[in-house]
Amino acid sequence: TGVAAPAVSLSTTSLTFPDQTMGTTSAAQNVKVTNTGQAVLNITGINVTGDFAASSTCGLEIAVEASCTIAVTFKPKSSRTKVGAIALTDNAPGSPHMISLTGVGLATTVPLPPPP
Repeated sequence: TGVAAPAVSLSTTSLTFPDQTMGTTSAAQNVKVTNTGQAVLNITGINVTGDFAASSTCGLEIAVEASCTIAVTFKPKSSRTKVGAIALTDNAPGSPHMISLTGVGLATTVPLPPPP
């Protein structure tokens, strides 16, 4: 007989953000996390790298067949292509589960002074 285990299903494993002006925050993009296994999923960490931030509705546990959402935003610190990732650490096989993040930072525009 097998042992019941949690399983993670992500709605996507990558997010690409539209070009974003440096120092401004993009609209959020969501990743749905679903426990498709046969046991409670215990989340021990949601770690974000790069010029990205995340908030989530995920608690420490996700019941069998339940879901939660990770909302990700992009706030570039410089003008170039940015890459990052989210590492979802949990008790399911394959942990950490990775979501790649990409976006392009645009230079801020400085208004020119009026001519004399």
